[in-house]
Parts: sequence; structure tokens; C-alpha cells
Amino acid sequence: MPFVVDELTRAKLCLLYLFRAVALPLSRDAVILALDVLPWINQFILSEALSDLLESGLVLELNGQGRNTYEISQTGLSTLAHFEKEIPLSMRQDLDSVRDSIRLMARKESEYITDYHKIGEDRYLAELSIVENGHTIFRVEIELASSAQADVVCKNWQNAASAAYSAILSPILNH
Repeated sequence: MPFVVDELTRAKLCLLYLFRAVALPLSRDAVILALDVLPWINQFILSEALSDLLESGLVLELNGQGRNTYEISQTGLSTLAHFEKEIPLSMRQDLDSVRDSIRLMARKESEYITDYHKIGEDRYLAELSIVENGHTIFRVEIELASSAQADVVCKNWQNAASAAYSAILSPILNH
């Protein structure tokens, strides 16, 4: 007789399945954006499930490069192995279908690093980096007048990093 799971338990199992499938540390934003396309899981349940998994040690929180990421623990892997069949096949297929886009997003997040902090009255320093194979290959610090500006710059870095790097490097190399 199959084990009947409630929505929160199913969300926890789906998160464990996703973390195992992606096999890379994921930010909360990456998890939420990736699973937002799936109609059977809502944001509130997702956030509660992630918090519960962290609290129980089934998912680990990693702090590094100015951001927090999450990955499945050994206990989480064991738990998933025991209960994986409780995730309906259609849901596992949905999770498998978004796996590659999540993996790409996770790699992009790990390559394009941002952070900002206050350095004085109405002065904020945004730090933007591009990392390849664990080494910083490009780093820019920009002084801005507000935390809102710094936040926008940091959020836009994910999509603009490659173009910014090329725009700066090209004239220097070709001269």
C-alpha cells in the first residue's frame, strides 16, 4: 500500500530529488525560479519545505562568495532513496525536464559573483566578479550613491557580466 503524502511532504521530497538531480549547490532564487514553472508547487509551500529540510539537516546551507547556496546532505540522499517512489512519476519527469536549465542557472550564478556594502554616508561599494575554474578572472568595484543602485547593479550583473568583460577587454587587447 502506497504511503500517502501531504503537499508539504511532497514538496520536501521534490526538493531533495531536485538537489540530487542537479548535483550543484543552488541559491534560493534558482530553486524558486526553476520550480515556479511547475504548476503543482507554490512559493509558500516551497519556502516552508526548504526551511524544514535545512532544520532537519537533509539539506545543507553553504555560505560563500557573498551568497548562500544549498545542497543535499548524505542524510538527505538516504532519505530520498527510501521515499523517492512516493513522488509521482509525472512530477519526477517534470523535475527532470527543468534540471538542465537549473544546472545552467547554478553555473552562471557561481561564475558571476556580486556583493555590496555601505562604505560611508550615501556611499555603497558594489563588487562584481567573474570566476572561472575557481579563479577570479575579472573584478570591478563601483561606488554608488544608494543601496537601491547597488542592488540593481548586482542583480543586473548576471546578465551583463559577459558583455561588460568583453567591452573592457576588447579595446585594451586590440590597441
